[in-house]
Amino acid sequence: MTILHIPKDRMEGLAKGALDRKGKNKARRLPGGKKGHTGIPAQAPGDPGKRPWPIYLALLALILIPGLVYWPVLSFEFNNWDDPLNILENPQVRGLTLKNLKEIFLFSAEVSNYYIPLTFISYALDYSLFGLNAEAFHRTNLALHVLNGLLVFWFFYLLSGNSLMAFLGAVLFSLHPLQVESVAWVSERKGLLAAFFLLLSLVWYHRYLVKGFSALYAGSILFFFFSLLSKPVGLMFPFLLLLVDRLCGRPVNGSLLGQKVPFLAASLLSGILSFFGQESGGAIGPRPLLGVGNFLAAGYNFLFYLGKFFFPVHLSAYYPYPSEISFLYLLLALALAVGIFYLRNFPEIFWGPAFFSLAILPVIKLVPFGPFIAADRLMYFPSLGLCFLSAWTLKRLGESSSRAYGKVLILFCAAAVLIPLSMGSRDRLAVWRDSENLWKNVLELHPEAALAHTNLGMAYRRKGQIDDAMRSFQKAVESDPGYAYAYILLGLTLEQKGMLDEAIAMNGKALELEPKNVLARINLGAAYMRKGQLDQAIDEQRKAISLAPRNAMARANLGAAYGQKGMLEEAIAELEQALLLDPKYAKAHYNLAVAYGLKNDRKRAEYHWERSVQLGHRGALGSLKPTKP
Repeated sequence: MTILHIPKDRMEGLAKGALDRKGKNKARRLPGGKKGHTGIPAQAPGDPGKRPWPIYLALLALILIPGLVYWPVLSFEFNNWDDPLNILENPQVRGLTLKNLKEIFLFSAEVSNYYIPLTFISYALDYSLFGLNAEAFHRTNLALHVLNGLLVFWFFYLLSGNSLMAFLGAVLFSLHPLQVESVAWVSERKGLLAAFFLLLSLVWYHRYLVKGFSALYAGSILFFFFSLLSKPVGLMFPFLLLLVDRLCGRPVNGSLLGQKVPFLAASLLSGILSFFGQESGGAIGPRPLLGVGNFLAAGYNFLFYLGKFFFPVHLSAYYPYPSEISFLYLLLALALAVGIFYLRNFPEIFWGPAFFSLAILPVIKLVPFGPFIAADRLMYFPSLGLCFLSAWTLKRLGESSSRAYGKVLILFCAAAVLIPLSMGSRDRLAVWRDSENLWKNVLELHPEAALAHTNLGMAYRRKGQIDDAMRSFQKAVESDPGYAYAYILLGLTLEQKGMLDEAIAMNGKALELEPKNVLARINLGAAYMRKGQLDQAIDEQRKAISLAPRNAMARANLGAAYGQKGMLEEAIAELEQALLLDPKYAKAHYNLAVAYGLKNDRKRAEYHWERSVQLGHRGALGSLKPTKP
């Protein structure tokens, strides 16, 4: 049985290598140091030298079709789900400066709970070129997705030598509705960027197997390292490379395994850093790591992702944990895994399901991170395996038919699949046009989702619909009495309505649930300050700073409280520290202008007043005020 289709004119050289110029027969030395059969041709299979136009048409289609399907995303807003945290309120990405680069490489994990400096650098580049222009940020996401589709085509073409199969797999990857979340959500830039580097690493690794150049191997390692600095989605990548080796007919030996050591070391380090980063941010659930519930969740997730790929209906930005998970899910998942294992002697069939199974393994909740059971974005890279399987199936369907109608049958079946998927992606895309629409969609599917009620309330609050926001936050608290963030936002809204005692009570409740919640401390201090209880306000802001010394808002609020107590030296010191952390903090400039004005330092007062106006602050100079989220 052949491994994959290789044109006859490329078979020469597999066993003994190509003849040198003198006509002597040389045994080609393979990567790993052994001579002999590689299982793949010495050149890329299906070299398009004779008929390049099908390749060019495929590449053009992979640019135009996804571009047209996703074009509406360019008119979308930033989302209120992590976009403020990662972009809008993140001083690290406000320009591509040396200071910001230092902050990104040293402290990006404090913002996102992941160490993702390359993702933040991409945000800083967008900001430097276009400012906080949502269209520009969405355009970069779309460009990355299109590039990823082209890389999928290249990789599949290298593996199969069949341009039609490669095109079908790549267009399925590009147009599948599961990919919409990664493209439409600016904060998921990290997944797009990580996939981009992983695909480059796969391509360079394959070229290394063909050419044997060490530079290609080093490039593959470098791109993999870049992927981990974008988002740690490739933790199983060393094992995915073994699948590439197997498909290319390489025998397993010590040399082959040794080539994976740099990848494995980087994966382990990234996995450890990610675990502790998520744990410090409170994202790791309370269940024990080896608990039965984790295995049940893993079985459920494995089947869930398979189901959503082949039947992409009822997609949601948020999937809450089911109230109960049957053992049947775990048994079915194990049965499928065993079935995939038994396909290992049929490499063409085995490769796609095995790739998916390994790639999805870190995110199927064996480690219980996050408040959700699953997420569409987590399928972005693992879906590669299922796209390969689907494209191979269509190719085999065409080959089983008569030669005259084979390609027609393939194209007909592909159209019957891809047109509905494109329509589904366009419909799914419309859900992401703004925060209010997105969270209403989640609540249609999951009416008790506290996170969705909370984020919908934030969207109402931003639009000035305070009563609607209050109702949403109250529903969030009713749906999940243990959700601290809902109490924080309810307290913030109550403070906005002047109900200060109630606001203090809500932030106090949040702190009962999460004593180390920095935002609750900051908001509680701001409420005390508005009540004139300055000692309590100062105490809460100090506690917030002890938990997060680099939090500019806490320092600015502490400075405002000191200022209201007449402690101007202390106020100026804290406000200056806030501006060191966030030089474009308009309210800190405003309060510093007030403080310097009270000290009769007119020159500094005028400077900070002008800076506050330039940065968008409006209002006459008056008493120092706290900053609100």
